Amino acid sequence: MRKNLSPKELLIMGGGLFSMHFGAICLLYPVTWGNDAGSAVWSAYLGIFLSGIVLPFLGYVALVKGRGNFLDIARRASPVFGLFFVAATILVLGPFFVVPRVTAALWAAVLQLTGWRPVGKTAILLFNGAFYAVIYVFVASSGKVVERIGRILFPVLMAIVVSVIVQSIVAPLSPSWGKPSFGENPVVHGFLAGYAAGDLQCALLYGLVVVRGIHDAGIAGEDVNRNLIKIGVIGLGLLALAHLGHMIAGANIGGTIRLNLAALYVQMVVELWGRAAGSSWWRWPRPR
Repeated sequence: MRKNLSPKELLIMGGGLFSMHFGAICLLYPVTWGNDAGSAVWSAYLGIFLSGIVLPFLGYVALVKGRGNFLDIARRASPVFGLFFVAATILVLGPFFVVPRVTAALWAAVLQLTGWRPVGKTAILLFNGAFYAVIYVFVASSGKVVERIGRILFPVLMAIVVSVIVQSIVAPLSPSWGKPSFGENPVVHGFLAGYAAGDLQCALLYGLVVVRGIHDAGIAGEDVNRNLIKIGVIGLGLLALAHLGHMIAGANIGGTIRLNLAALYVQMVVELWGRAAGSSWWRWPRPR
């Protein structure tokens, strides 16, 4: 039996974990967070870092203490509560909330980018069917989920993230950051926003997938826990950097785009890179 994943395997699985957190929830929120925070972006980021990075990492630590089993951890409160809490978490992060939110956000991004306004439900049903078919390819084998995502989606996501963040800093859409759109303390606002993203709950479930991947790599026993922590550090470290970069990108909008979430992200990319969204290096004229 092996004791440690190789550096390449750690990077692939850490990148896969980053992609799972980032793609499930955190692709859309940080730009809106930054746009809302404006000049208070640094303080807001501190709150988001605490609830959106530190707490999920503690979730992975809890899985290590609980030997990688979310249900066993929850059952320590009481068997009934444990079963209810795990079931509720799976339903919320699956069919009741996150899955519909992700597909709706992606559809909204397509409409914002193309300006298409289809009549009826046929188009969105076909779109959702195609989207779920692609997802199934990645998750059909639970032991290979993190590796597949890390090898295929992670490089694509990183290319997009880096290009968007760098361009937003080199050519900001606004010469100055606006005032915060909220009245409460920015650290508190950021903490609540980061917690609402649900990365802590995701960590408690994603950890099970990562553990399966570690087992499939030929590692067992206490060595699994050590490698899980390493993967968590890599994945959440990348997520922290992506959050910071996207929040700065959002602050650099300066309130010039009156949209949020998917529509805001797409419109920002359009104005930074043009409608080819990165394949063209010319700047799309900004709407007056």
